[in-house]
Amino acid sequence: MKQIFLFCFFMIITGFNVAYAGNFEFETNAKLRALYAHSKLDEKTQKNNHFPMFSKMESVVRYNQSDSLSYNLYADIQAKLSDTIENLNQGYWGEQIYASIFSEYGDFYFGQMQNVGAILSVTNSDLSVWQSTPIEISDFIHNPNWQQKNKTKYYATLTSTVPNTDGSSLKFSYLTPEYKGITLGFGFTPKVNSGDSLVSKFAQYDNNSAYSVALYKFFEFDHVQANFYFNFADYEHSHTEYASGFSVYYKGWSVFASYLKTQTKGSDKPIISITKSENKKAYFDDFRDSTAYNLGLSYEFAYLTSSLSYFDSYSKNTHAHNRILNLHNSLKFDKNYALYLGCAYADFVDSNAQKNNKGYAVYTGIEFEF
Repeated sequence: MKQIFLFCFFMIITGFNVAYAGNFEFETNAKLRALYAHSKLDEKTQKNNHFPMFSKMESVVRYNQSDSLSYNLYADIQAKLSDTIENLNQGYWGEQIYASIFSEYGDFYFGQMQNVGAILSVTNSDLSVWQSTPIEISDFIHNPNWQQKNKTKYYATLTSTVPNTDGSSLKFSYLTPEYKGITLGFGFTPKVNSGDSLVSKFAQYDNNSAYSVALYKFFEFDHVQANFYFNFADYEHSHTEYASGFSVYYKGWSVFASYLKTQTKGSDKPIISITKSENKKAYFDDFRDSTAYNLGLSYEFAYLTSSLSYFDSYSKNTHAHNRILNLHNSLKFDKNYALYLGCAYADFVDSNAQKNNKGYAVYTGIEFEF
């Protein structure tokens, strides 16, 4: 239904403008990432050799009415193959389909997409094998705090410092024109539940709404480039969240840090502390009262980029705790492919000590983009 609506939206908009000078453009690109990882024996999957794969195709149809006004329709399709966790909005596959209007008054978005906090966030996504969120380490080392399979969704801690509670739920977003390096973002999500969100469809607030505001600032002086962002979001009857982060680049060196905090308030639904069913395990939504931070350092030289990052997330209710250390190397000779080699160590502390897990993974792989 949403795909039909967005298609009709695009056709109506362009229909209103056929009398004006303009042109259509079509762009598409695809990405395929295949990895091999060797880890300590995973007691859940009984494997120590892993072959996760991820593919994505992004397409956009654009109508340029003028240099300052364009209408766009995007279709991003993803699929993955992994051992343990589903985090795409249809299980092992998903889509983001949305429309946008770019104008001198700002950028307007509607559809399945990330929220403004994620759009304007400063991340180390190019400096890690798991892009914007370390949830993919569950493909190598089982994490008892992050579980998503079939109808079960259990996130006892935050999975990222990027605001991702509502995933790619349907939403309305607006970004202001850039002014002196500053961009503001405003977003509204009518219904927060989607397959790649942290919110279970069995939660009492899955049909509730949310809004978010974000700020991004870019600095440049001499040979130094710096980025900063801040985000605030309120999820109706669920929680509020605060996020911030920065990165600094100087002559090949980059330093980055980010932080995300969620907290419940008096009018919010209580966190489930007792087992209701297999689909509503105790503390399945404890991410609503958690903190996470990410620190890192990287260096880029010729075709090689090396980075060292540390991710930490913690929940005060269950004392569930995740610590992930990642050394990542990317060798990129051109824009079409990259080679990966790295290692990671994870220490996962569960509310039930018998489920604690820790271990290492060494991985290599290749990514094609065309």
